[in-house]
Amino acid sequence: MAATFDTTEQRILKIIDDNRETIVEFARDIYDHAELGYKEFRTSKKFVDFMKSLQLPVQTDLAITGAKAYLNKEKAGNASLALIGELDALRIPQHAHANQETQAAHCCGHHAQLAGVIGAALALTDAEVAQKLDGQVIFFATPAEEYGEIEFKNQLIADGKIAYGGGKCELIRIGAFDDVDVALAHHISLEGIRLGSNSGNGFVSKVIRIKGKAAHAAGCPEKGVNALSAASLGLQALALNRETFRDEDCVRVHPILTKGGDLVNVVPNEAVLETLVRGKTLEAFADASVKTDRSFKAGALAVGAGYRIETMPGYLPSLWQPAPEEMADAVKALAGEKTVYEVRPEEHSGGSTDVGDVQHLLPVITFNTGGTVGGLHQVDFDVVDEEEAYVLTAKIFALSAYRMLKDGAEVTKRTKQEYHPRFADKQEYIAFMDSFNKVEEAKADYKIEGTVPRELLVSEVRKAARQFAMQFFHFSKVLYDQFGLEKTKDIVRQTVFELAVDRSDQLREKALAQGLKADSVEDFMSVIDLPFTGWIPEWGEDHCPYAEVWRTYFDKYPWFREIAPFYCDVIDTTTIENFSKCLSHRITQNVILEGTCCKREYFESDKVKRGEYTYGKKEEN
Repeated sequence: MAATFDTTEQRILKIIDDNRETIVEFARDIYDHAELGYKEFRTSKKFVDFMKSLQLPVQTDLAITGAKAYLNKEKAGNASLALIGELDALRIPQHAHANQETQAAHCCGHHAQLAGVIGAALALTDAEVAQKLDGQVIFFATPAEEYGEIEFKNQLIADGKIAYGGGKCELIRIGAFDDVDVALAHHISLEGIRLGSNSGNGFVSKVIRIKGKAAHAAGCPEKGVNALSAASLGLQALALNRETFRDEDCVRVHPILTKGGDLVNVVPNEAVLETLVRGKTLEAFADASVKTDRSFKAGALAVGAGYRIETMPGYLPSLWQPAPEEMADAVKALAGEKTVYEVRPEEHSGGSTDVGDVQHLLPVITFNTGGTVGGLHQVDFDVVDEEEAYVLTAKIFALSAYRMLKDGAEVTKRTKQEYHPRFADKQEYIAFMDSFNKVEEAKADYKIEGTVPRELLVSEVRKAARQFAMQFFHFSKVLYDQFGLEKTKDIVRQTVFELAVDRSDQLREKALAQGLKADSVEDFMSVIDLPFTGWIPEWGEDHCPYAEVWRTYFDKYPWFREIAPFYCDVIDTTTIENFSKCLSHRITQNVILEGTCCKREYFESDKVKRGEYTYGKKEEN
């Protein structure tokens, strides 16, 4: 090995070997704290903090969580090489290393990429090594490579935070690749060490909403329009279209049903599907996209439902690209007795990556390392050889960067010069991507008439109540994280007290306007403003939607056991006290903590008669 590598390369390898534990521990930490796309705040911060510890200038908040660290920025005019690591993971909550808070797991090996990038940074920032680099190095952490959670990303788009679902697509749009001449990328492989980029599918993404009409599923199904049936017909029509997809186009369409109804005894009034439509060429997935739309339109038409099909740009096809000879020689020397497989032009993957989008503008050279078992994107994926998955990855990144930037950066310049991008510039790329943005919709051919089924009404009320319950928990959690339990209780008490006073003032005014004395529980119940439709005692301990939601947080957040019932006591007690001006109240059994129902008692209170309330003092205007 000493005869194969020059003095600087030997120094690079020694630095990485000396920092092996740092690299491995970084990877293990990311592996155990996986995050989903555009939500990788912890991972991004860890990357940024590491780069700052190397005294590198860092640019943050790129496409929400992306970050770039710069080495030799003053040499950018000669050549600029980016080392890419991806931040995000997949939602696979059953994985042994899944982050239980995010439900994400690194079953695609992105944590190995990041370990490789930071390991390369440790070596390349060495003063003696950096001096030999005749160009800029960008250590680039990119978000949201795994294209999922389409509705979440659509909301980000609606809020103006991003324009595209793919992280690198968005980074191209905002100009974050404008200062890159050539990029190096890595992916974990189940097949060991591979060199070169193979071609892969591009795709568009879709959210398909089928709009039906609710009715009692047993009593009067003829009055409803079954959105789930329409979706099922759409799926069947799509399946029958598959024989029209040419084998050589590698078309893949794989929908999931994210909503198919609310209650088994209510005709589903909405069905929602998400899907990617993939193909080897732009023409292939554009054709498959039309056939997908046509299938679900037909399903909706067949049962008289409406539809809304939202199509969004996904990723462009990735392109075959071999590695420069200089990089290949380094990888083969590092591999020792291990086989290095060089990707052939005819090799194609049905999967997709936003690396393909970058390739339409500049060269991206990919390499793979192994050290894993199981299947990519599967629950049995795991890293079993940390030396290959993490340390070897760092060595390949570092040596490749050195060989591409030494001696005037000749290899980087040659690679860029010989490359023929598909788009002249990012403006042309953006125009092409935006051409896939489209919405098609049609209203159902029925009229809503008659009454709403009881089951549907209960379901809708409970959905709203659950949203409030979740909001209250997260409000409390933010307070707890900042101030601790006792201060949180103080703030919750004051907030809920003021809410109860405002509410009961309105109820008392309403009661008095009706000629009531507003001094009894009976008067209070005659003007009560609670949606009792959503609280069905026959349902047992989960008849209260607040309790149903709040109990789910108790195991992970035991402090919330005190806050949840505290809300009920403060609001119920204050409301009756301020309404009646003479009664107080206590909860003797709270369904949130015990039993199948709440038990309470009301009683006259001299303190209340004096204007002294249990949980606060009312301010008189």
